[in-house]
Amino acid sequence: MMHYARLYNLVPENQPEQANRQINHHPELSTNTIAREAFERYQPFFNRIAVMAALNPRPEDLLLDLELDYFDRSVIEDLETSNWSIRDAIAAIVRDGERDLRSVAQAVDDNSKKMLELLLKEIKEEEASLASRGDDQLFKNPTKRKMFAKYDRVLQTLGWLISSDESEQTRQDREMLMKLVEPHLVRDGPGVMAFVRELLVSRQAAENMIAGLPGAEADLAQKLLEYVDEGTSERSRKRSEHNLE
Repeated sequence: MMHYARLYNLVPENQPEQANRQINHHPELSTNTIAREAFERYQPFFNRIAVMAALNPRPEDLLLDLELDYFDRSVIEDLETSNWSIRDAIAAIVRDGERDLRSVAQAVDDNSKKMLELLLKEIKEEEASLASRGDDQLFKNPTKRKMFAKYDRVLQTLGWLISSDESEQTRQDREMLMKLVEPHLVRDGPGVMAFVRELLVSRQAAENMIAGLPGAEADLAQKLLEYVDEGTSERSRKRSEHNLE
């Protein structure tokens, strides 16, 4: 299994004694304060869930089960152990497209309900962002919609890996993902597979390939470049923050 905790920085970057401290409910604090502190502590995880939900994943999404299974056994389990009842709600939000707070939070306590409210707000913002970036155009063409639904999470993961600092672990993760999706891409979008291989060698050469790709494949290739750039920008920002400390 790929190292998603490392790839997405899903666990809080705190000192060990802080990271191991459970976020239990404290009656002396308000519901808003408790939920917001926990939400912010696990912000990278909730950001990722918001992206997954906003993309309206379908059953054929290659990495949906893999990601949710990992989250369920790691971050969600951590939160559930600390009395945050969010497991069933997140499954309904991501898998079923549920967006009604009353529906997903009907059997949870006030603190958990507030955390889910914050998550749904973030999903709404991410959905609006998707539309403003023009990604909604991909959903209007049936062929593009099918390709995007199946491979977008693959592209996000590849983009993160390609933008990562080179290491043996990064190369292993990247090759593992490539082996997983290659049989599918060779059948559905051989041009995208060739593009990815070229991108690992030369970005300029890969960009020159896009004009020659069929419509859906060209869109996926361009989207991968966007994810690479996002990953690069995020790492640059973190390095800058680290240098200022």
